[in-house]
Formats: sequence, C-alpha cells, structure tokens
Amino acid sequence: MMNIQAIDAEQASHEAKPTLEMLSKKMGRIPNMYQVMANSP
Repeated sequence: MMNIQAIDAEQASHEAKPTLEMLSKKMGRIPNMYQVMANSP
C-alpha cells in the first residue's frame, strides 16, 4: 500500500497554504486529513 505524505504549512503550495494557515489559527493545529489533502489542492 502506498503512503501519502502529510504537508506542513511551510511546504504547502500557494493554493493550499492559506487554508492550512487558517486551520492552524482557528484550531491551534492542522489536522492530518488536511495536511494529506494539501497534496492536491
């Protein structure tokens, strides 16, 4: 089975970065599901 890497906000593309930063501010962290989905914004 293939593993998909979770993306940190610093490594995210310019399309995904605002969403990850917003989640970090609102929730205090970025859930793994959103970090993985950042691979394909």
